[in-house]
Amino acid sequence: MLELVFSNSFFTFDGKIYQQMIGLFMGCKPSPIGAIVRVYTFERRSVYTDPHYLPVMYGRYVDDAGTVIRNEEFAKQFFDRIAEEDPDSKLYNTTLYNQI
Repeated sequence: MLELVFSNSFFTFDGKIYQQMIGLFMGCKPSPIGAIVRVYTFERRSVYTDPHYLPVMYGRYVDDAGTVIRNEEFAKQFFDRIAEEDPDSKLYNTTLYNQI
């Protein structure tokens, strides 16, 4: 049943019909649980596999994540480790610097 939902996800925008190629579109009832399961599985293969790569803080809400990491070099290593496990190779990095 899930395969049917994931492979036949269509939506309309501006009077046109589109097919969602990866995942489910926003507003589709199974989208939130699908995102949670996908990211949880992804995290277990990347974020928590090596204690050396654990950040100071890591948090996630549905499919958005945020981290606090000791320094820029460690942040790049952490991101690269996660990006290696991304099945769709679509991760992007947004870095915010806060100097105290």
